[in-house]
Amino acid sequence: MVFGHYLIVQRWQPYFQPSMAHLTKSSLWIRLLELPLEFYDEGVLFSIGKLLGKPLHLYHNTVRATRTKYARLCIEVDLSRLLVSRIDLGRITQIVEYESVYSI
Repeated sequence: MVFGHYLIVQRWQPYFQPSMAHLTKSSLWIRLLELPLEFYDEGVLFSIGKLLGKPLHLYHNTVRATRTKYARLCIEVDLSRLLVSRIDLGRITQIVEYESVYSI
């Protein structure tokens, strides 16, 4: 993110026109609100990320579980699909919050 906006970098193409560009994927930071502490494991968090898209990165405070109000990870999502707002994780339904996504 640059100044609160997502910056998308893609391979150069001849005769590129931004107004004609078609975005199919984007990297987004998500928050898993009130995620139980037993889920704060790198492998588990990447598995949860796979339910939403392609997991790319975990926030350093999430890995260390120093702040447990929410877990934060970066995932690559397919923009041609609807964003998921909740996922079922065994006995709990987990709320998913997308950072800085107002409308795509």
